[in-house]
Amino acid sequence: MSKKANPTTVGLFVIIGIALLVTGVITFSEFRMSGVTEKFILYFDSSVKGLSVGAPVTHRGVKIGTVTDIQLRFNQADDDFAVPVFIELEQSLIRNRSDRKIAIKDQSLIETLIGEGLRGRLEAGSFVTGQLYIELALGQDAPPAVLHQLKPVMIEIPTMSSGIQAMMEKLGSVDVEGIANKLTSILEQLDQKVGDLQVSEISDNLNQVLASLNKLLDDPNLGLAINRVSDTLEDFKATSAALRGEVGSVSKDISVTLDSISKAIDEMRDGMADVRHTLSADSVLAHNLGLALEQFADASTSVSELAEFLRLHPNALISGREKQPANP
Repeated sequence: MSKKANPTTVGLFVIIGIALLVTGVITFSEFRMSGVTEKFILYFDSSVKGLSVGAPVTHRGVKIGTVTDIQLRFNQADDDFAVPVFIELEQSLIRNRSDRKIAIKDQSLIETLIGEGLRGRLEAGSFVTGQLYIELALGQDAPPAVLHQLKPVMIEIPTMSSGIQAMMEKLGSVDVEGIANKLTSILEQLDQKVGDLQVSEISDNLNQVLASLNKLLDDPNLGLAINRVSDTLEDFKATSAALRGEVGSVSKDISVTLDSISKAIDEMRDGMADVRHTLSADSVLAHNLGLALEQFADASTSVSELAEFLRLHPNALISGREKQPANP
């Protein structure tokens, strides 16, 4: 016969097992609470539709934590309708994926990072499913920090709006049904216009145009006309070349003529200078000319006296001039 189990021994083993289990749970919890994880709170002014518990928290696409809870209100003013979101950052993920030792429990460090532009924003993980996640971004162009907690019971990370979130909100407000109706109306009008077109008549006219064009291209006179135009262009080219040569020759002749005229003008200038020198007051020619003019003036006086005498004594031409009686 088998020996009957002692209830006291069995109870003792059960108690020891339960104690070990509780001790393990407590130890594991204390290990997680001893710096491996830290909770933070973020407030989003816009809708968090698409964000769920367990969604990743990333920094430049690298996961560093998860979303642990989403509530309607938490520690905020009555007129504050921002949605509080709780996240948990994992120290091990940050340390394993960075060469810097960042203590997420160091509140002063987190406040310094917030001052340097640490902000949280919603990003779309997929446009198809609409799932969102939280991206912790750090930049100098971050908007001013806005905090929502009435009492600082948790470390709060300020938030900012994202371009993707705004785009999704705009897409949500698009009147898809209205656009579909307009497209349907346009397609109906287009179908009606196409139906109104006399396609067969247009095709016949097009065939006639093509036939006329082929006939024109096959016409031998077209080749003769093209050859004549080519010959005319060659003649014009030759005439232009000859005209260019004639213009050059005429230009040379004009240049020679102008040089001759210039030389003649210089010679006339020199001749005028000689005449001016010859007729100067101290020249011999001017002196002789003056004497000749004086003699000519005397001769003119004598002729004038003779004419006056003949006027008074016209018979003197026949009888001569009467002799004057001598003085006694």
